[in-house]
Amino acid sequence: MNIWQQKIASILSTENYLFQFTPELPKDTAALKTIYQSEDTIAIYEALGGKGNLSRIPMALPDFWIGDQYLIIDDALSFNRYRLATLRSPVYQQISSLDIDNYRRYCRQFEKECLKSGVKATVWSDKLSELHFGAASAPGDFFANGGPGWKSSALSDYLLDVYALASGLSLIRLPIYANLMVAGRLERLDKILIKGDEQSGKYIAQHLARLLTK
Repeated sequence: MNIWQQKIASILSTENYLFQFTPELPKDTAALKTIYQSEDTIAIYEALGGKGNLSRIPMALPDFWIGDQYLIIDDALSFNRYRLATLRSPVYQQISSLDIDNYRRYCRQFEKECLKSGVKATVWSDKLSELHFGAASAPGDFFANGGPGWKSSALSDYLLDVYALASGLSLIRLPIYANLMVAGRLERLDKILIKGDEQSGKYIAQHLARLLTK
């Protein structure tokens, strides 16, 4: 588990939620076929520079299963120009559970945070992502081909979103940059989680409860 998964798991345990870490998604063959063959998915793949067998790009996986819902934590690596490109798909007009305007803003505002850890060799690129998106530029260089690993990750997140929509799964995304009202002022989720004190945990628990009961 990374630090965010650990902290959310601790809060879920404290609040006596029944949950499972890194659950398998139910397999809906018809939905899988639909999303990989859809014009929207192909258009995004090609816009990112994709060439080859699109079906070899795996979907992202949720972090937790809670009741009949799936939760995925979107950390700093989730927000960059490539994810923004996927979020421009018209399919997001149908996904009411995602605050699309804020997600697009996070991608524009926090790409520098993504760069802090996202230029590691295994994140910026890997052999599979280069098969789809070509050879990587130097880490952090967007002026040539950019980062195939980032592109593949962005597409994987998109695939999970559209799969959840097509198969009727309840998917909740929890961005670390979300603002919560704390004692009359807005504070970012990641900063509240880092505090780790009992009161901060209660604020996060209340936020999770609202998300899970929508």
